[in-house]
Amino acid sequence: MGWEQEYQQKLVTAEKAASIIKSGDRVWAAGLMCVPIQVFEAISARKEELENVTMFSGLCMAPVDWMFGHMKGHLNYDCVFLGPLEKMFYSQGNITVNSYNFSHQNKLAKNVMKANVAIHEMTPPDEDGYMSFGPGGAYHGRYIADLADTVIVQVNRELPRVYGSKDCYLHVSDVNYIVEGDHGVPELPDMGGASDEDRKIAELISERIPDGACLQAGLGGIPNTVCELMEGRKDLGIHAELIPDGVVDLVEKGIVNCSKKNLHPGKIITPIAIGSSKIYNFVKDNPLCEFHPIAYVNDPRVIGQNDNLASIQSALMVDLTGQVASESIGHGMVSGTGGQFDFVMGANLSNGGQSFLALRAARAKKEGEAIKSRIVLEFPPGTVISTPRSIVQYIVTEYGIADLADKSIPERVKAMVSIAHPEAREQLMQQAKEAGLLAD
Repeated sequence: MGWEQEYQQKLVTAEKAASIIKSGDRVWAAGLMCVPIQVFEAISARKEELENVTMFSGLCMAPVDWMFGHMKGHLNYDCVFLGPLEKMFYSQGNITVNSYNFSHQNKLAKNVMKANVAIHEMTPPDEDGYMSFGPGGAYHGRYIADLADTVIVQVNRELPRVYGSKDCYLHVSDVNYIVEGDHGVPELPDMGGASDEDRKIAELISERIPDGACLQAGLGGIPNTVCELMEGRKDLGIHAELIPDGVVDLVEKGIVNCSKKNLHPGKIITPIAIGSSKIYNFVKDNPLCEFHPIAYVNDPRVIGQNDNLASIQSALMVDLTGQVASESIGHGMVSGTGGQFDFVMGANLSNGGQSFLALRAARAKKEGEAIKSRIVLEFPPGTVISTPRSIVQYIVTEYGIADLADKSIPERVKAMVSIAHPEAREQLMQQAKEAGLLAD
């Protein structure tokens, strides 16, 4: 029997696919921009019939009903990375956040998630019957599908097919049920241009990135502006946990060609492309972009194989000794663990590698208020330490770069105070002395 006949035999309605879910199931539910909306809506409609189903997902770019509090006890949401939508509904009490480094994705899937059902969104099959996970599905590749007892896919003709390792595809014979449901690929909203502070930070970072460097730049005003400031650079490469819209311009201008990469030369390596239609159209059937599972891309031992790896990531707060908080302020969750530690460590292992952790020196203040420094003596209780000071290299604010690599505590304190907001520096020095962080 050919794959075309098998495809037709496995073709069911969204409601039929949803009926496969039973109470107590543990379900991998594809997130990011690859959200199989019709199947998820059909599962949500069965809320009253289901008890203690756990849905594993993260950074969903389309709302799903199990973000809401009234789903608790029916469809419980175990979130692997807290995105903007999850953050909006987090206080309702049906979202639990799993803290893990992205390089441990396969370990998490096998030993913790133990999903018996996997639900993915995929492209239509090619002439050989292989469906692509698209620009976000390679986050986990086919690893979770191989572990699951039942695999359900929603085929979306608007999802762009991407190139990559075998983990980017599933054959029709590898799945149990197929639902056809087309919809637009969710895009990130335009967040506007970078602030003056972000631009200054980006300028400080960009000055240190040499020709031939291999970039890891995430989302946000600072990474996007760093990409803009790469004008005139030559032979840049990319090995990153995600690629945003800014990568398209770098390639079109000939700035990124990946020719100097030690690992996967000539290829942009990533598990995720995220942004607007600009990046989705760029990666579609583009052999320059090679998608791999995040457990591989984020492995520090893999990252470190590229010389001159420049990792640019954001932080929420940093203490005077260089501990970095990027997930929460106190017990209030802001984001997820993600891949920050992976790429800071990977940059440490890279010959000529550089790790930049960037933040504005202070939070915006209202008129008449005292400055609220984001460089602090100590964090609010409950704040998550995302990156330990022992592997931190550069902390960057709009006031400068603090090189903390292998420095003593007093050296760290002085460097951090020097890049704090000027209105906060005197108080920070006094606090450091009172805490015994500075020698007499």
